[in-house]
Amino acid sequence: MRVYEAMVKSSLLYGSETWRLTERFKSRLKAVEIDVLKRSSRTSRREHVPNEVIKKGMGVEDNISKDIERKQLVQAREAHGRLQATQKSSIVVTEYSQEKRKAQTRVGTYHP
Repeated sequence: MRVYEAMVKSSLLYGSETWRLTERFKSRLKAVEIDVLKRSSRTSRREHVPNEVIKKGMGVEDNISKDIERKQLVQAREAHGRLQATQKSSIVVTEYSQEKRKAQTRVGTYHP
């Protein structure tokens, strides 16, 4: 299970914040995840063990697409926060520049 978390899951999730999750892509990810779990548990496809039994036996609760959706939500929240911070700082800089320009014009040292 530790190998799955450290190697497989991290490899599958790399860069997933920017992926577009279509239904076809989700099903392909699920197939890869189940394949890895079956190989890790040394279960053959010929044994016809249901996927849920394998996931439960390996201690995996959510599928990989849920993890990707969570990562995308976190990324979106962070991007939104950065955007708001940038907008606030640009407003402050603009106000500061306008005040500085007015002060310099009053003194007579700067004429734009």
